[in-house]
Amino acid sequence: MTGMSFFKALAPAGAGIVFSWAQKRQHAFFFPGDQMVFFLLNAVELVGLLLTFKPFLAVPEQYDTR
Repeated sequence: MTGMSFFKALAPAGAGIVFSWAQKRQHAFFFPGDQMVFFLLNAVELVGLLLTFKPFLAVPEQYDTR
């Protein structure tokens, strides 16, 4: 099983857990449900952005910049 297939199977379950948890926290003092959902979305997006920087990119061995 590839990593992509694995995450495509787990993503809907994870989203359901997050949305269910957010509904229970609608009137929480710190990070109410809606803010928690958007915080988690922004955290995932930040990780995706960081992984696009050059030190994290996979470069083929034949590619030489010199």
